[in-house]
Amino acid sequence: MKRIFTISAFILIATAANPLVAQNCDFIQSGVRYNYSNIDASGRCFINFDLYFDLRTNSGSKYMALHIWPTTAYPNLTYSDPPRAVDLVDAKTIVIHHFQEHLELHSVYNPDTRVQPQYLDMILTISPSENIGYDRFTITNINLEVPGGCSIPQSFTIDLWSTESQSMNQVQCFYKGTLFYANNPRVIGLLNCNLPRTFNVQIFSIDPSPITVDYKVYVDNGDNVFNKVTDTLVVKSLSGIVISDVSSYSSEFIPYPPYSNQAPWANMNLWVEVTSPSLPNSVIYAIENSCSALSVKLLSFDAKKEGQTVLLNWITVGEFSNKGFYVERRLGDGNWEVLGFVDSKGVNGNSNADILYSYTDFINPKGIIQYRLKQVDIYGKFEYSEIRTVRSEAINTLTIFPNPSTGNVVIIFPVGNSLYSVGMYNTEGKLLKAWQNCNSILSVDNLKPGIYIIKVRAELDKTTSTFKLIVR
Repeated sequence: MKRIFTISAFILIATAANPLVAQNCDFIQSGVRYNYSNIDASGRCFINFDLYFDLRTNSGSKYMALHIWPTTAYPNLTYSDPPRAVDLVDAKTIVIHHFQEHLELHSVYNPDTRVQPQYLDMILTISPSENIGYDRFTITNINLEVPGGCSIPQSFTIDLWSTESQSMNQVQCFYKGTLFYANNPRVIGLLNCNLPRTFNVQIFSIDPSPITVDYKVYVDNGDNVFNKVTDTLVVKSLSGIVISDVSSYSSEFIPYPPYSNQAPWANMNLWVEVTSPSLPNSVIYAIENSCSALSVKLLSFDAKKEGQTVLLNWITVGEFSNKGFYVERRLGDGNWEVLGFVDSKGVNGNSNADILYSYTDFINPKGIIQYRLKQVDIYGKFEYSEIRTVRSEAINTLTIFPNPSTGNVVIIFPVGNSLYSVGMYNTEGKLLKAWQNCNSILSVDNLKPGIYIIKVRAELDKTTSTFKLIVR
């Protein structure tokens, strides 16, 4: 069945920069990503967006202050001194405490404590920048009120200034007058998950004045961040589109061979970049790829002892560029070994139907046996399945392995009529996890490094056994 996903929009506004450099301070404002807007019961419009800017690495600044106004209320300050409350009427202020390795949104605006910075429910992160010598700062979930309502194009103006003073009583450098349009034009993208993938682009405006726009569609490189330095695959380009509030653009569903039918590109998001000489910014929209991210979707995987053999069965419900499966086995605490390879039954490794696979292990070692699948696509990308465990003979003692472990542990209970209660404790005696009525195999995964105490109580004779587990 055809599956079409409508992707939630967000807009990245990349703006021009005019930095002023003083002493050891230099930053460049680089973009705003629009998330959504809404109107409250009184008719006020609120816009939510993320703010991006670049700061020169190790600049020495201790604090940065960002002041954001609706453009109609912008006061054009001089920044000979830090702005006060009387200067920041109608502005939202954000303070970043940044010195060496310290990085946080600050709750106090030191030059004038009457100014209340916005910081609640926002997230501040730092990452590499495409501008050499800079770090990329991202502040998410900024909320601003704008006059006039959400149905008209809205713009903001941002000023930034930085100080090397702990008290924020001096301005070392500032950056002012950055204009961006937050909610116009707008973009919608649709992705069809059938193979080969296709996409649709829609561009519309809420401004009655016509505007001519161009757009390009890029394949994301896998980091889910739009950056033309790394996102180099352009799969669609079109120029000269005229839009207004009564004239929008909608493409057909567009294939992008060979990438739309090949891993890893068919699993990646798409980016739509809209530009125009009439706009001070570009508009970026993410068409999120919600299709299956793996080349194979595994419905089930079972291992069952039958006489002197172990039969493995697994079912896939979708394959994409699948080469096949390595079958791997581990005896007790030993190393994993490859038993064989099973080729994909899909045509050229592709299938939308359920496919059953089987493999028989004819060896009959004594003790605990573990099995897993290593699925490999035609490009060499691989993914491991979950582990399945069998025991080839009756086991009369309780076994915990591997120990030491890297975070995944299997507990094998003795064959018999008793049920077992299991508790996992830290070294201070605090109960971390508990299981009841166990009688066969218990798998515990994703344990953090440390020392654990495992207590196993047999409900039949009320005896308790204690083990020390080391996770590295």
